[in-house]
Amino acid sequence: MAIKVIFTLMTAALVGLWVLLGRVTGDWWDGGNPMMYFAIGIAVVGVVFGLVDWGDTDERRAKSFADLPLAVGVVVSVRATGLTVNDEPHVVVGLDVLTPDGDRFRAQARHVVRRNEIGTLTAGTRLPVHHRPGATDGFVTIAASLDDVAAQELSQRVDLAAGWLTEAQWHVLAHGTAFEAVVMRVEPTGVVDDGATEMDLALSFDETVVRQHIPQRALAAVQVGAVVTVRHLPGAQPTSVIVVPHGLRVPAMTW
Repeated sequence: MAIKVIFTLMTAALVGLWVLLGRVTGDWWDGGNPMMYFAIGIAVVGVVFGLVDWGDTDERRAKSFADLPLAVGVVVSVRATGLTVNDEPHVVVGLDVLTPDGDRFRAQARHVVRRNEIGTLTAGTRLPVHHRPGATDGFVTIAASLDDVAAQELSQRVDLAAGWLTEAQWHVLAHGTAFEAVVMRVEPTGVVDDGATEMDLALSFDETVVRQHIPQRALAAVQVGAVVTVRHLPGAQPTSVIVVPHGLRVPAMTW
């Protein structure tokens, strides 16, 4: 890290100055020389600082959280700490966390991310995170290895807990056959539920009309003319449900 390198160089410079003064004055270990105590103190602090990995706590947390339950974290803020690892910035990401159990809480994730990924972590960005149920320390970690199928399932479970999907719709999404259709008509019903708008969507498949809550993040994906993925389960009620894109992003991270 940059701070560690700077501090180490300062330590080396001060110790070198002490040695130089000692050679000039001949009082290397003179107890009356205040520079001796100052340099020794700086050297001790420098050694301790050099041995301690200040990012180790965050890295160990990320590893220990790897098998914990998943949730969706919506970015609220991003703050660079000023520390770097291999010139990649260490950041604190403030999140509004939504769990598949319906819990909602504020938390933060501390990671080293690729420098070119910083611009993608804007307010409203959805990230998959690991969390420790019942913990009160406010820490989560970004799930760096989540594949698209798992991300879609996580997003749907969170939408179900939020009331944007019904149990019947969830059943169709889990067991129905997937196909593509074109959105022919969109008619909002006037019902808005905490960031999701209820709509009647007429599809090109067998004159199907789907009534469904569409989260704000996915409104652009269901406009007239858009091609959507639909799950269809004959005999179910409803028989068809649109697969809402999960919109989860996994930034490239060092840890």
